Amino acid sequence: PNTDGLNVDSSTNVLIEHCFFNTGDDCICMKSGMNEDGWRVGKPTENVIVRYNLTAKGHGGTVFGSDTSGGIRNVYVHSCIFRRTDVGIRLKSTRGRGGVVEKLWCERIDMQDIRREAIQMTTAYRAWMATTEGKAPVFRAIHFRDIEVTGAGQAAMLEGLPEAPIEEVALTDVRMSANKGLRGKLIDGIRLQNVWIRAQEGPAMQCEECTDLTMDGEAYDAPDTTVIY
Repeated sequence: PNTDGLNVDSSTNVLIEHCFFNTGDDCICMKSGMNEDGWRVGKPTENVIVRYNLTAKGHGGTVFGSDTSGGIRNVYVHSCIFRRTDVGIRLKSTRGRGGVVEKLWCERIDMQDIRREAIQMTTAYRAWMATTEGKAPVFRAIHFRDIEVTGAGQAAMLEGLPEAPIEEVALTDVRMSANKGLRGKLIDGIRLQNVWIRAQEGPAMQCEECTDLTMDGEAYDAPDTTVIY
């Protein structure tokens, strides 16, 4: 069951294009070492382009982590189709990993029939040697643009830590149709511009313990839609 399609670990100047993935775990995954060994080597994954890829199944279309100790930065994911994955775009790490995940751009992504979240970001990952103690990872400067989601369990789930909120998240020209809407918790700096969410149940958007929230030109449409801050 643990059959990743492609793992890019502590690597620089990488191009992944025109690939098809049908996997039992993550399809494309960025990593940079785990815990003490990752800090000792201290080599990030950086300068990566992921484009023109298609999935049929997998835990995640494009995934970052949970091995983030050496850092991940400058990744551009565009023009991909993610079908029938558990999660579309996933960023995951946990206390004890440390590392900085930053300067990520995801645009022109078409997601269809996603089982869980179309976009998931968490620094409180609770699997694969997870712990509740140690150095917190940092997620910041993450951009989503021109994203189309047709069918998902949840539009998005963004979850930081009290000592290390996720910073600077931007969603621009995003359209999502899902069972549940967007939920953000412990985010410092989230900007939504021209974002459309249709949730079949519950609020289209719910933010808890978030600061510096900006919505511009957005339209939320759902049965009995409510927006909660």
